[in-house]
Amino acid sequence: MLIISHRGNGFGFPENTVEAACAAMDAGFLAEVDVWLRRGGAVISHDKPVGGEPMIDLLYSARSQDALIEHIKALRSFSVRRLGEKTLGECDTAAEFHDLIDCGRGVVVTDDKEWLTAEMVQRAHAESWLPVLVAGHNIFQRNERRWLELYRMGVDGIMTDVPLELRRFLYDRALA
Repeated sequence: MLIISHRGNGFGFPENTVEAACAAMDAGFLAEVDVWLRRGGAVISHDKPVGGEPMIDLLYSARSQDALIEHIKALRSFSVRRLGEKTLGECDTAAEFHDLIDCGRGVVVTDDKEWLTAEMVQRAHAESWLPVLVAGHNIFQRNERRWLELYRMGVDGIMTDVPLELRRFLYDRALA
């Protein structure tokens, strides 16, 4: 299971900074950061900067700060989330989930309110192994009950503000 550091949280740096993302990646996690395009460049920030254009919600696994900065500088237009070769769409309802699977896209469940079922994850995996990632306030902080439910459902990744705690939870139960 992928563990994704939400905004690079969990490593002692301010969220949504290059330093936070790099610290998360150095610890072996994917990092999710919010990138705003601006004339002449891009800005990592949760809030829209003055003169900011569409946001790119970026899942990133570079191994160096320079690589992350170069990737951000190279962004020219709005982009959707990608994981490997799979394009991911965001949803916060079961109907939107099924629409994305029908279109051949992986899914990021953006507001985990416990409507996701194991059958839905199995359907996504049956369709060319489309990935299912889960984020949301319900799991950004420590929530062992829900983490275990999501693991047992077979989700491919969990985005959290406490990635080290989630990894420790999975290892302590021999689930990782």
